[in-house]
Formats: sequence, structure tokens, C-alpha cells
Amino acid sequence: QAEDALELLSYNIRDNYTFDRFQIGYDVWFYPFVKIGDLNFCPTMFFAKNDWFYSVAQAVLKNYHHKANRAMRKDSSNEFEVNLKEEFRRNCLDWDVSYPVPKHDGDIDLIVSDGDIDLLIQLKRTYFRLSLKDAFFETMNSDRKAMKQLLQGEDYFLSNPKEYKLSDKRYKWIVSTSFEGVNEVVEGCRKVNYYDLFWALRNFEFNSLERLVEYFENDVILEDSKVYNHVFL
Repeated sequence: QAEDALELLSYNIRDNYTFDRFQIGYDVWFYPFVKIGDLNFCPTMFFAKNDWFYSVAQAVLKNYHHKANRAMRKDSSNEFEVNLKEEFRRNCLDWDVSYPVPKHDGDIDLIVSDGDIDLLIQLKRTYFRLSLKDAFFETMNSDRKAMKQLLQGEDYFLSNPKEYKLSDKRYKWIVSTSFEGVNEVVEGCRKVNYYDLFWALRNFEFNSLERLVEYFENDVILEDSKVYNHVFL
């Protein structure tokens, strides 16, 4: 039984539910788990490799030979966009969800419009960063690149309204599978986590893009007592 194995590998704390890290007799290699009451804690979890944190499929694709599996990687990337597009459509049939013209300055993966507001989205798929250095380069190499692509794409459509006429009120989102820097805004571009967005669209109803934007700007996802009416009017 899993419970028996966990008990065997756990260090039990019984002295007033306190833990002294200098206490003789505790070795994390022999007891990788610390049991405090009914809770289990793994002190080494922060040193674990976390490619699985996002998805097993992503880890497999990341380790495939790029040239031999270019078509497969491209199909996966397209599915990544299609799934989000369909989730937007499922949430509100009145919203227009479109792929922009593929050849233009910058890069915008999706444009979502409810008639009053445009939401410009650049999608980024990446993996969990295990150090401050990697998190920094995630910001520099991925997020800032996406920001520049969004700004260039916005400028292109403003200069070419026949291609797509942008609304006067619009938002720009970098939607990424990473959690580093979520909800930060740089030059008008907000970073949103892909899974948080997908979960919100799957579980709640938004009658306007303004309400969806407010949901993320105000961190409503952290206020469980207020979000379970399921409808944002």
C-alpha cells in the first residue's frame, strides 16, 4: 500500500508538532518525507527536476531530435493554438476569434474580439525554470521577445486597417505555459499563464472581454469565495 511505503520513508514529528533541522537522527536520504500530524512534506522537492510540471508530452517533444520531428513539433504547436481558440469560442459564441494574417511585421497568434474590445495574444510554450538565472533569461529571451512581437503586430494592423481593423480599446497578452513573472505588465503587455486562462474559460462564463481582463488583472483566481458564482456579469 502507498500509505505503508510513505510511512516507512517518513520522519515522524511528535514533539508538539515542531521540527528542529539540527536534530540528531534525521537524515533526508533515509527519510525523504517529514510527517507533521496528517501532513507530509518533502524537503528535497525544491531540488527536483520539474520538466513534468507542465506536461509529459511537452517533455517528450523537447527531447526529440528537432530535424527528424519538425513536423510533429509543428503539429503540436498548432494544436496548442487551436485548443485555446476553441475554448474561447465555447465560452462565448458571440466573440470573434481569428488568426491574423500570417505574413506581417511582428507576430500575433490570436485576436479575440467581443465587438467593443480586442485582445491580442502571443502564445509561448516553455518549461519550468529551476534557478534565478534561468528565470531571468526566460524574461529576457521569451517574454520580451513576445512583447516586441505584439507591439510590432499592433503597429502593423494600425497602419493596415484593411487587413484587420483594431478596436480603439485593446489589450495585449503574452500567454505562456511558464509561471515566472505571471501578471507582470511591460510596455502594455501583460503575461498570463496558459493553464490559468484555459481553466478560467473552461469553468466560468464571461459576458465580455472586459470581465475576462478584470479577472486576471485583479487576481480573482486567488479569491475562491468570490469566483464560484461561475458567471461574470
